[in-house]
Amino acid sequence: MNASEHITLSETELLALTGRPFPAALQRRFDDLIARRQAENLTTDEHRELLQLTDQVELYNVERLEHLVALARMRGVSLTRLMNDLGIDSSITHD
Repeated sequence: MNASEHITLSETELLALTGRPFPAALQRRFDDLIARRQAENLTTDEHRELLQLTDQVELYNVERLEHLVALARMRGVSLTRLMNDLGIDSSITHD
């Protein structure tokens, strides 16, 4: 979704998009691969899979941040203020 598409979204839609969780199955697999990497038990294929999942997590976080920025603009507040108001940790990462 690009910035111009945010203009047509309502505040409710933006809130729903910012609260959309990263798919649980992918999060579990990502966490498992991270643990295997930390234990130095990652195969070449698992490393490749971890890189792909990392890209997905990063894309998810970018999209979520874009929605938050659009919502902050809509409300006329800073991103930091919006995140504080919504009780969102400023790291918003999933790793």
